[in-house]
Amino acid sequence: MLVGFRTARRATLELKCAGLEGDLARRSVEPSTLSLLGRVRHLADVERRWFRQVVAAQDAPPRFSSSAEPDADLLRERIDGAIGV
Repeated sequence: MLVGFRTARRATLELKCAGLEGDLARRSVEPSTLSLLGRVRHLADVERRWFRQVVAAQDAPPRFSSSAEPDADLLRERIDGAIGV
């Protein structure tokens, strides 16, 4: 059941991102600052942390955010800086 849920969410995200390149993947639509690239980063980190912490009982600190900046994985300026744009 969990794998099916994850597979469905990945397929939906892949469909939404299909054909996007460069700036289109990083672009957000006002008033939101959320881009598809930000969503991909956020979901990848949530999935990674959830499986490692809950399923495998491993330490899995966030890769793209921190307690000081919990939304850094979603923010365009953090994404642009992280990928050197």
